Amino acid sequence: MIIEDVLTDEGFARHRQIAASAGFRAVQSTPIFSRRGKPLGMISTHFRQRHRPLDRELRFTDLYAHLAGELIERQQSEEALRESEERFRHMVEGVRDHAIYMLDLNGCVVTWNVGAERMKGYATQGNTGASFRVLL
Repeated sequence: MIIEDVLTDEGFARHRQIAASAGFRAVQSTPIFSRRGKPLGMISTHFRQRHRPLDRELRFTDLYAHLAGELIERQQSEEALRESEERFRHMVEGVRDHAIYMLDLNGCVVTWNVGAERMKGYATQGNTGASFRVLL
């Protein structure tokens, strides 16, 4: 959406007073979409004088909107992964009849459930980061 002059653009009439009181004269807004076309937000630029964006400005804004969409999607994916890992951790930690533990690439304990605590006799809290070889 490009409003070159909020004082004369008829499509902007109901927002005219708010924009004018804030000192804005022109507005350029670009939607942010996910890769699948889901709307994620909007980038808006406000100008204090009449403004007609150049093609170069429009290309930059499109690029910024694309990058913002990528960053928002990455953040949403990371949050979904954290939530999934947390649910998995709670599920594993709740198993009492089996020893379940996760190790990192160095053989150090990342997760140690109550079943492993009961079977091995080591406190759950003290095992995180310890070498699994020592705990055997």
